[in-house]
Amino acid sequence: MLEVKFYDTVDDSLLKFAVIISQSNGKWVFCKHKERDTYEVPGGHREAGENILETAKRELQEETGAIKFEIKPICVYSVTGKTRVNDTGEETFGLLCFAEITEFAKELHSEMEKVVLMDDLSENWTYPLIQPKLIEEWERREKGEMQMRILVIGGTRYFGIHMVNKLLEQGHEVTIATRGKTPDSYGDKVERITIQRTNEESMREALQGKHFDVVIDKIAYCSNDIRYVMDYVDCDKYIYMSSTSVYNPKHMNTVESDFDGYSKDFVWCDRKEFPYEQIKRQAEYALWQKYPGKNWIAVRYPFAIGKDDYTKRLLFYVEHVIKSEPMYIDNIDYQMSYIRSDEAGEFIAYLVDKDVNGAINGSASGTISLREVIGYVEEKTGKCAVLNEHGEAAPYNGEPEYSINTDKAEKIGYHFSNLKDWIYELLDYYIEQVNMENLM
Repeated sequence: MLEVKFYDTVDDSLLKFAVIISQSNGKWVFCKHKERDTYEVPGGHREAGENILETAKRELQEETGAIKFEIKPICVYSVTGKTRVNDTGEETFGLLCFAEITEFAKELHSEMEKVVLMDDLSENWTYPLIQPKLIEEWERREKGEMQMRILVIGGTRYFGIHMVNKLLEQGHEVTIATRGKTPDSYGDKVERITIQRTNEESMREALQGKHFDVVIDKIAYCSNDIRYVMDYVDCDKYIYMSSTSVYNPKHMNTVESDFDGYSKDFVWCDRKEFPYEQIKRQAEYALWQKYPGKNWIAVRYPFAIGKDDYTKRLLFYVEHVIKSEPMYIDNIDYQMSYIRSDEAGEFIAYLVDKDVNGAINGSASGTISLREVIGYVEEKTGKCAVLNEHGEAAPYNGEPEYSINTDKAEKIGYHFSNLKDWIYELLDYYIEQVNMENLM
């Protein structure tokens, strides 16, 4: 007889397996082994020297072909009794995780024959005495998660929309604080506060005396913006939308510690007093030096890109190639990092209940050069880019060659997508948009 138990923690050396309960778009994810007619939750053995969470990520990718996913540990499980993978019957331990998969590879390269998405749990289990119990435990713990009261300052534009929608999907009680001028689709799913973000008195009147579990500040740019929130609102966690522009300079494998929040004296400043990168540094200096006792996170992203990118910076290059318009590019061969707009929103939502603080990077995995981008557009359209020093200055000019290290995010269970798995599809979308405009 098999006995399944659950623990919050055990000694790491005891963890020999990882099992990953997975869903995708509301459906359960199951694997069918090439040599079996049954279905199972992805999982497998820990390899020598491997971090157990890395085991979970590797097994998920190998057995389901997951490309983009969020994964989090749930608890430790143990099985006592003889099984297919334990011929002694002694108690063995594994890490139980949950993953939400949003992208799959087109082909599997493992012992699995196929991946099946099911509305209901399988009735034909490979491990019928174990894996259903793992899912029951996950469901029990999931129902016990606390709904959080979250204030979003901003959130009605670009990846803020993805973020708010994710928070609502997670079941949180969301209040948005804006000027009230940008229409949104949230309806009565959110509460609303009207503010003037750069006016201290407006912020004090709107926030003083209110408590939130988490405050997410999408539109703080300078140190005074930070002060107008931190001095008046009561919150357990403050998440600030920072930028990789604080790094001076960015470089290949840029890590969070490359910006020292204590390296220079800060000044209380408004948004127009310094260039963008300087006011963003001043905002972080304020957090590091004036609010070290507060629980805060500074999220640092490179350029966010997507179909909903209102800045149209990446679109600039596509348009100029197709229309044969001259452009001046000073960094065409530099490898650079980007983040997809939906991931930018979802990662911030992911952080609300995570035990992490200080600075944290977010970025798609991998880099690409503008020459690669332009070359792809040229190949797809038959056009040839016109490059010369008298052309229109390109929007990414002045950027160095760099990549953004996301190991800290990976360690808390968030797995960013690979840039080259989706950027060419985005370029195809831009090409189609430009060609349609040319026909009008």
